[in-house]
Amino acid sequence: MKPSLIGNTVIFFWRRIRITPNKSLFDQYGIAYPHDFMTWEEMFKLAGQFPAVNENNEPQYGLYHKDSPNPFMMALKVGESSGLSFNNSEHITLNTESWKRIFENVTDCFKTKVCYDPSRIKADDSMQKEALELRAYPFLRGDIAMALDESTLYRTLMSRSDEPGAKPLAWEWGMVTLPVSANNPHMGNGVYMNDIFAIPLEIKETKGALEFIQYICGENYAKLLPQINMTDLPARPNPDAMDEPLKSFYKLEQVNVTLINQLRKFPASFLPKIDDISQKHMEKIMSDQSTVRESLQSMEEELEQALRQSGN
Repeated sequence: MKPSLIGNTVIFFWRRIRITPNKSLFDQYGIAYPHDFMTWEEMFKLAGQFPAVNENNEPQYGLYHKDSPNPFMMALKVGESSGLSFNNSEHITLNTESWKRIFENVTDCFKTKVCYDPSRIKADDSMQKEALELRAYPFLRGDIAMALDESTLYRTLMSRSDEPGAKPLAWEWGMVTLPVSANNPHMGNGVYMNDIFAIPLEIKETKGALEFIQYICGENYAKLLPQINMTDLPARPNPDAMDEPLKSFYKLEQVNVTLINQLRKFPASFLPKIDDISQKHMEKIMSDQSTVRESLQSMEEELEQALRQSGN
């Protein structure tokens, strides 16, 4: 994806989510690596092939998702990449077969302890760099087979290899595209725009502004970008500086970002109610107090009522 002139706007840096596999764990158990354009169903099935404990009887996990602390949001992100929306025609829509399959996959992943659950992990309050990195990127622990995390994880993994004095990883890693749906095999999500430049319509120095845009959209600036911002990814990559893991961030042709746009349109007073209602019912699913179908129906009804009361 190249920088986009959207009216009078140019996008420079973004973050994207990808699957990062611990290839050494896959080799240890003789499990095939994940691949580009794998479906979500295939990914959950693959994650479930790993034993819950290693040979030392220590916990290990098949999958970590960036939204693991909030399984409800994790399910919404999976649905978004599959083309689903939980807010259709100004009404909450969760009680459908498509959402049911997604919430079953997500909640089963946590109930069987295939998914890494940070709430079950004893926190390390140390402020040392290594401890901070482990809290930010649990994949660095080495006991997680696959991580769906931002491109900042990629930069961190690369720094372990490139920075002098950095502690090298004891295992091999790779990178493939975010999972997709079978109906939309070239569409993904997990894109977060960071640095965006815009030219006001009323600007008088149009010539200088256009020259500025031409420069920052040019090849010279594309080569300079990674040196300016070592964390995020350039929307305009330099083909000569792309390694194989980095290429996976640019393979999906379409991007769906409807979820964040929907959340922005809700009344501010409604957003905390989403957290309260979803957490209550997700806990019921996790503890087998209710089925996925029952909880989705209850969430849909309660969220719809809360939305109306919030004045939408």
